[in-house]
Amino acid sequence: MSRYKIRWVLTHDPIALFEEAARRFQALVSEGSNGEIEVEVLTPTEYGGGTRVSAPEVMRQVVSGELQMSQTYTTVLGKLYDRLWALDLPYLFGSHEHAARVLDGPLGRELLDGLVPHDIRGLAFTYSGGYRIVSSTTKAIQSIDDLKGLHIRTAENPVVTALFESLGAHPHPAPLQAIPALTQDGEVEAAESTWPRYWDLGHHRVQPVVNETSHSLFLTALVVNESFYQGLPKALQVVLRDAALETARHERDKSVQDGLRSRAAYQAAGGVVHTMSSAESQRFERAGRKIHAQFADRFGPQWLEEIAAEAFSAAG
Repeated sequence: MSRYKIRWVLTHDPIALFEEAARRFQALVSEGSNGEIEVEVLTPTEYGGGTRVSAPEVMRQVVSGELQMSQTYTTVLGKLYDRLWALDLPYLFGSHEHAARVLDGPLGRELLDGLVPHDIRGLAFTYSGGYRIVSSTTKAIQSIDDLKGLHIRTAENPVVTALFESLGAHPHPAPLQAIPALTQDGEVEAAESTWPRYWDLGHHRVQPVVNETSHSLFLTALVVNESFYQGLPKALQVVLRDAALETARHERDKSVQDGLRSRAAYQAAGGVVHTMSSAESQRFERAGRKIHAQFADRFGPQWLEEIAAEAFSAAG
């Protein structure tokens, strides 16, 4: 008989992207706690008794303690602790290995701990898609000049807004789920996304052109209610943290594979993947570095330097 129960409500479409990770966490926690912790994994519709509960409402309930656990975008968590928005800086990570060193190490832990005063605890970082792409209705982006005047759906994050504004685009911060409606209504003609979400959510039907920019990572995090966490014996807190980290690493690997799968499916359906030349990619990166400088005081210049230094650690 379990002593503690966690209800984890999955919040982001497509649900299948996270369900496997949640089930893995469920098994790891059950085994690691010798059955003392029971994890119930629910979709937002299951939790709502047939009516879908919104992602913001799920997070509100995790903060209040009505629910014990969920996962959400770091862009959303940045509204509680704005330093998390630094993870959306363009060209912050040079590779997946570099990202793992930062996200799973002391720098990542420092970011997650910034949520504790807001009654939630970050357990680990996940991908939910990996590197970003820019889809569009008709326009191939061969140069950063092609972004000028483009109306683009972006993450709801001041860093991302600043990047596209600096390139002459018109950012429209909005949820991923809004992309079809925004496109059909003529409000946007392009959108930031990731391969799995672009393909699995059917966004290729309204924005059939894909520009593989890989300018930043799309990240999420596993979070738990802080009061619930503090109510666990120390040994079970360790079980929760260890299970979350193993789950996150598995999910990130799966996200990379999901991206390759989605990319291949897009090409098999006749889609053409557009990329910038090396020279244009370097121009894009230089423009991105200016955004680093713009936000350096807000996020801490030394902290950003430490993230950059991890790239060399990873390479070594």
